[in-house]
Amino acid sequence: MSSVVFILAEELKINFDAYWVDTGLNSINTLNYKKYLQKRFKIKIHRLKSNYLDFYLNDYDLPHRSLNNPLFTSLCNEIKIKPLEKHLASNNYDLWISNLNKFENTERQNLNIFEKKKNFMKYYPFLNWSKKEVFYLTKIFDIKLNENYHDFCKIDDNECGIHNIK
Repeated sequence: MSSVVFILAEELKINFDAYWVDTGLNSINTLNYKKYLQKRFKIKIHRLKSNYLDFYLNDYDLPHRSLNNPLFTSLCNEIKIKPLEKHLASNNYDLWISNLNKFENTERQNLNIFEKKKNFMKYYPFLNWSKKEVFYLTKIFDIKLNENYHDFCKIDDNECGIHNIK
C-alpha cells in the first residue's frame, strides 16, 4: 500500500524518488499497478532487480514457501533484500519512507515509526494505522488498490515492494 505514502507526499508537495524491488516473480497485476501509480502520481518508480533469480532457476525449481525453509529465505534475500540494500549503500539518502504497517505481520509489531540505520533513517508514517484506516485513506483520494497482489517472498502477501526514498 505504498500509495498512501504517495498521497502524503503529494499533499505535502514533497518531491521524492520511488523504488520498486522487482523479484522477477511478480504478477501482471503488480506490473500494471506500478504503471497506474506512476501515471496517477506523475512519478517515476525506479526498478531494482537482482539477476540472481535467472541464475537460480537454471539449477533449481522454486523452493517451498516457508520461513523454515532455508532455500526459500535465501532466495528471497537475494531477490528482495539485496537489491535494495545495494542501492541504499551506493546512494547517499537521509530518509527512507515506507508504508509498513503493524497489521501486516507479527515481525512488525515491535517496530517504531523511526528506525535508525547505518547511513539513513527509516520512517514509517502509517505504521500504527489499522488496515481499515489505510483503506479509507485510499478511498478518500480515489486511489485504486492492487486487489490481486501476490509476492512470492511474502507468506501473507500483504506488501507490494514499492518503496519511497527521500
